[in-house]
Amino acid sequence: MHWWQRHDDVIALRSGARKHVFPLAQFVDGRPTLGIRQVLSSIPNPVAVDDPPFTSSKRLCSHRNAARRLE
Repeated sequence: MHWWQRHDDVIALRSGARKHVFPLAQFVDGRPTLGIRQVLSSIPNPVAVDDPPFTSSKRLCSHRNAARRLE
């Protein structure tokens, strides 16, 4: 998950000081949806939009839960 995050293949939202969650809608068959990197590259400062109003959504998961689902 974090490798994909570092390579801009997934969107990670901050959930606390250091923890991130990953919206499940960006995954298809356990892999990131194609095109996320291109979308992220079009956002001038992606950190500025890191606190959307939907961070408490049930569609978000921690990296540990997502990794279990990908296995």
